[in-house]
Amino acid sequence: MRYYETLYIANPNYEHDRLIQLMENVANELNGNKVSIINHYIWSKKRLAYLIQKYKYGTFIILHFEAEKFDFLKDFETYLKLDKSILRHQTILLDKKPDKYDERTEETSKDKERKEKEPDDTAETIESSEEKMEPEVLKSEEELKIE
Repeated sequence: MRYYETLYIANPNYEHDRLIQLMENVANELNGNKVSIINHYIWSKKRLAYLIQKYKYGTFIILHFEAEKFDFLKDFETYLKLDKSILRHQTILLDKKPDKYDERTEETSKDKERKEKEPDDTAETIESSEEKMEPEVLKSEEELKIE
């Protein structure tokens, strides 16, 4: 069994429903070739390193799939090139089977990281910072002339 990963960049102006429809179209193209899809999800919207078709941003979508034969890849690459809503794509061969992506576990791990970064006692930090601050004493004009 061979495992592949395809990363493609979709038009950044598409709404979530339109992106889901695009993902279904790509999945249907693969299913016609007896390919089983492992993961297919929207990674995120990111800034591009350079302009692609006058777009500064793109929506990155990741697709993991497995297949026994690789004859269909040429046709699949052609399909991705001809699809107007896909700005760029890249397919690579993976060494091992990718883990199943679970959106809920990804969100919970991000929440845990945020909680670890935030200080627990924000009230104490504010109070301690107030103690350290000393008010500046402005000198009057007379005191300045004496010096």
